Amino acid sequence: MRTLRTLLTAGVAAALGTLTMLPMTAAAAPRPVLTAGVGFSHEYVNTCQSTAPYTCTVADGLLQITIQVRDRPTPAAPITVGYQIVDVTTTAGADYTGPTSGTVTIPATANYTFLYVPVVRDSVAETSERFDVRLTSSSISADRSDIGWAYIYDGGRIPPDCVETAASETQRALTCSARPAGQQWRISLDCQRWTGPDTIYGTLVTGNGRSEADCGTGWDAYTAWFTLA
Repeated sequence: MRTLRTLLTAGVAAALGTLTMLPMTAAAAPRPVLTAGVGFSHEYVNTCQSTAPYTCTVADGLLQITIQVRDRPTPAAPITVGYQIVDVTTTAGADYTGPTSGTVTIPATANYTFLYVPVVRDSVAETSERFDVRLTSSSISADRSDIGWAYIYDGGRIPPDCVETAASETQRALTCSARPAGQQWRISLDCQRWTGPDTIYGTLVTGNGRSEADCGTGWDAYTAWFTLA
C-alpha cells in the first residue's frame, strides 16, 4: 500500500505537469497615455535679431503647450487629439485669442506636438491669470485624464518705459526713462551654450539710466530681463 507521502508527492507532480502544459499568454501592451503640459507667457515679449543690425522689437506673447503621447501603439501613425481650453481666471477673447477648442496632430515620427495660444497685450494692470487645457478626444484608445494649464503674466519681462538695444550677438542694454526715484535695477541675461545655461547681471542703475551686460564669447543664445537689485 502506498503511503500518504507517496500519494501527496504524486499529486503535486501531476499538478505541476498540468501547469507546464498550459499555453503561455503574452503580456498585454500598456495603454497609451496622452498628456498636456504647462505653459507660461508674458503679455508681450522683447526679441532682438541675432545678426547685424541686431534690431530689437516688441511682440505679443505666445503660449506654447506640449501635447505628448506615451506608450503609443505600433506601427506608429499620426494621432489626432482634441482639446478644450477652460478659463480659470482668464477670459477668452480678452486675455488670449484663437479657438477655445479644436484638434492637434502628433506626427508618426514624434511623440509630441504643440498647441499655440496667442496672448492679448491689454495694457491693463492685473494679476497673473490661468486657464486649463483638457484633452477631449483622440484617434486612438488612450488615457486622456491629464489636465494641462497655462499662466499669463501681466505686462512683459521688460517694463514699457525701458528700451532694449543690442550692440552685438551677445551684448544687450536697457535704457529706462520712467523708473521711480531711488529704485535700483539692472539688466540680466539668460545665456546659453553647450555646457549649460548661466545668468549674467549687468551694471547697477539707480533711477533712470542705462544698464549693459554681455554673455561673452562662446554663448549662442540669451534672453534679457529687467531685474530689481
